[in-house]
Amino acid sequence: MLNCSTQIRKFHGEKVTIGEVIRQEMRNRRDQNRGKIKENLVGKLEVIGMRTQGSYAMHTMVQSKGNDFDIDDGIYFRAEDLKKADGFELKPAALRQKIKDALGDSKAEVKVKKNCVRVIYKAGYHVDIPAYKQIEDNDYNEHYKLASGDDWKESDPLDITKWFNNAVIAKSPETTNDGKQMRRIVRLLKYLIKSSEGWKNCAPSGFIISVLVDECYQAEKDRDDLSFYKTIYEIHNRLVRDSKVYHPILNFEELTKDKDSNKMESFKNKLKQRIDDLIELEGCTFEEAMKIWGEVFNEVDYFCNFPDPGNNSQGGKSGMAQPSSKNNVRVRKNGDNRQA
Repeated sequence: MLNCSTQIRKFHGEKVTIGEVIRQEMRNRRDQNRGKIKENLVGKLEVIGMRTQGSYAMHTMVQSKGNDFDIDDGIYFRAEDLKKADGFELKPAALRQKIKDALGDSKAEVKVKKNCVRVIYKAGYHVDIPAYKQIEDNDYNEHYKLASGDDWKESDPLDITKWFNNAVIAKSPETTNDGKQMRRIVRLLKYLIKSSEGWKNCAPSGFIISVLVDECYQAEKDRDDLSFYKTIYEIHNRLVRDSKVYHPILNFEELTKDKDSNKMESFKNKLKQRIDDLIELEGCTFEEAMKIWGEVFNEVDYFCNFPDPGNNSQGGKSGMAQPSSKNNVRVRKNGDNRQA
């Protein structure tokens, strides 16, 4: 397979990963929400902590059209502090409503969701605020439960972050912290899903994507292109064997429910389409490779602007891969004709 790692790394840095300006803006919004909640809950409920979690904490957020991404900022309470004067515990739904009320008047739209309070900003992104209660068992070990719907669900997002970050360090081939390859592969796959037409509503959650990459990741030092191809190849094979995905921390908890079976089947089939596309990289020219990668990520113009590193000509179009026209049909090696 033609080595396109330099181009994939540049693509990842410029088009995939979230820039620091946006990350800082989201942190500022998060901090404003924290301040409001803590101030308005004084004398009502004691907040023992607020922790950023999910893809933001795992550093797997990706760019999206319309800034359609979020930051999860969990809020924690002691179980005993949730008891009302009558001795009964505050219900999960009532707790989420109290958090919404504590945010007060806001220019942003605030919604109470099943698993969180969501603050939606005009810029496109949103902040999710899930609520947890801390419980101590008889051995004084701390456990956490999420206010989910009308129930409390076992959940510890901080342990998930630790699990993922430890896996990235242990499995990535880099000896220095320059982003770590396994994390970049997660981002590339998440971007593939977001950028591909028809994928968004048939793809699993970002957490399931991270779990699948952890299970199937194929490390390739200095070859992110090859690592990406091999990893999605292994993910497809894994889903052929078993489409069920399980929680890496909470033993035996299935992440893919019955209602997700059609979604996982569709995701598996769409992965196969991309794998078939990438197989064409074997023995192709640089120009052809850039067209293939551009089509895979729905970024043809971007990839076709890369100069051919093996072409010494200066200026003009001779050293550039050219985007395919609508009438240009590429003949696939397996005989299947597809509009390029």
